[in-house]
Amino acid sequence: MAFHSKNLQEQIDVMKGFENGEAVEASSELDATWASVRRPTWNWHVCDYRIKPRPPISRKDLRSDINDQLGEMSNDCLAATHREHCGSDVYYDTSHSRFYVD
Repeated sequence: MAFHSKNLQEQIDVMKGFENGEAVEASSELDATWASVRRPTWNWHVCDYRIKPRPPISRKDLRSDINDQLGEMSNDCLAATHREHCGSDVYYDTSHSRFYVD
């Protein structure tokens, strides 16, 4: 009995992900658990493959990442105090001494 869980495009997406350096996991028709594989054989009749799911990011980590990025943009803008537009969609409001995104 052949093991088919993904259509051709889904299989291609997994293989392209692997080619681009993504981690791949495999699961056989006999075992429903997923295991990391370094060199997949791409035997879709016996195994199913997927890009290893990334762990979810916490709100705290997300806020930290955003604050770090805004901080870097703020420093760039402060270095050019004569400008109000700081690049991208970030502006410095000189009347309220704060940054905002348009």
